[in-house]
Amino acid sequence: MRKLLKLAFICAGAAAIVFVALHSRDLLRVASRPHIKWEHKGLHGFYDRVTIGLEGNIYVLTVESLTQRFLLEALDHNGAVQWSREDILSAPAIDSEGRLYVNGFVPQAREKVFLEALDAAGHSLWKWWLPQGEAVGLTAPAIGLNGKLFIGGRCVRAFDRDGHLLWTFGQASDRFVYGRPLINADKRVYVLRTRGIDSTDESGHLLVLNEEGVQLSDVDVFNRYASVLPIGFEHVAAVGMDLPIGTNTYTPGLDISWDGSSVRMDHDLARVRMIGEKHWYLVASNQDMTVVEPRGKRLCTNTGSDHFEEWTLAADGTVYAGGNDLISISPSCWNGWRLNLRSPVSSIVLGTDGTIYALTQDGALHAITETILSGGAARSMWPGDNHDSRNTNSVLQTQ
Repeated sequence: MRKLLKLAFICAGAAAIVFVALHSRDLLRVASRPHIKWEHKGLHGFYDRVTIGLEGNIYVLTVESLTQRFLLEALDHNGAVQWSREDILSAPAIDSEGRLYVNGFVPQAREKVFLEALDAAGHSLWKWWLPQGEAVGLTAPAIGLNGKLFIGGRCVRAFDRDGHLLWTFGQASDRFVYGRPLINADKRVYVLRTRGIDSTDESGHLLVLNEEGVQLSDVDVFNRYASVLPIGFEHVAAVGMDLPIGTNTYTPGLDISWDGSSVRMDHDLARVRMIGEKHWYLVASNQDMTVVEPRGKRLCTNTGSDHFEEWTLAADGTVYAGGNDLISISPSCWNGWRLNLRSPVSSIVLGTDGTIYALTQDGALHAITETILSGGAARSMWPGDNHDSRNTNSVLQTQ
C-alpha cells in the first residue's frame, strides 16, 4: 500500500493539478480524459462488431432488426466511408497481409451463402459457395498459421488463403452445430460442438483437431453456452460465461489439454474473460472485475455499477468495459473515466494509435481518443473477444 501514498503532480501550462497518486500507472488512467473525435451512423438495430485493418481502415457491420438488412462499411481514420456492401453476414477477419475474409449471402435467396476474400478496397479476390442448407450457424472465419482459414457451422472446414478447400470435419446431416474455431499457440483447432439452440440437449463438447482436420480429443464441457479461450501453449479453458440472460450462476470451468485430459477449475476461475501478460481478468455477472494471478491469488477487484457486456484489455493494463456507458478501469482496478454514448455499447476495439472504437446498439460508431493514450490493444494470449482488433480468433496472429 506504500505505493498508494505517493503524491504526483501533473502540470498543464501554468496550472498545476495535484492528485493523490494511486500508483504511477493508475494515476495516468485516473487523470486521462476521453474526447470523441468523430461519429458515424450505420443501421439502427442489433449489431456485430468492429474490425481494424492493417492500413488503418475501420470495418463496421450493422444490421437493421426489422428488415434484416445488413451493411458492411469501410471507413478511413477520419470516419469517411470508402466503400460498402449489403450482402455481407460477418464482420471481416483480416490476415497479416491485409486480406479481408467474410461470409456473404444472395439478397434474393438468403439460404445461399458463401465465404469470400476481399482486398482492402473491397474488391473480390475469390468466393467459395457453401452447400445448400448450411446458412444456419455459419461462423465468421478464423485465421491460422500461413493464412489458413477455418469456419464453423454445420461442419468445420479449412481453406488455404486462395480459397481452396483443404478438409471438412463432420457432416451437415449429423445435425450438430460447430462454433467458431479457435486457433491456439500449438496450431491446433479447438471448436465447441452442440446440438443447436432449438434442441433440448444443452450439453457441449469441445473437440480438438489437428491442422489436417483429424480429431485428437472430445471433452464434455457440460453446457452449450461455454466460451473457449487459451490459457497456455497446449491448454484452453472452457468457461461458463455465456449463459442465458437472467441466470446468475456459472458452471465450473475446465482446463483442457489438447489430448483431452482436463482439470476442473473452481467457481471463480470459470469467469475468466481476458488474459494479460501475467494476470487473468475475471468478470462476475458482467459487472464485477477481479484481477488474479493464474494460480488464483486475487490482486484487486473493481465493483461496477453497470451491466457490462463488452470488455477489452489495453497494452498498459487499462481495461475498457462497455454497458450503458463506456468506462476505463486502471491496472489496479480503480475507476477512470466514464462516457455516456446515448445507447448501450455493443463492441469495443482498440486501434494501434490508441483510438478507442465503440459501436453502440443504435448503429453508431464512436472514435474516441484520450488525453493520455493506453497504447492500443494488449499483445497477450487473450486480451478480449476474438483475440485481436483484426477479429482473427487466433493466438498465432499478432495485433
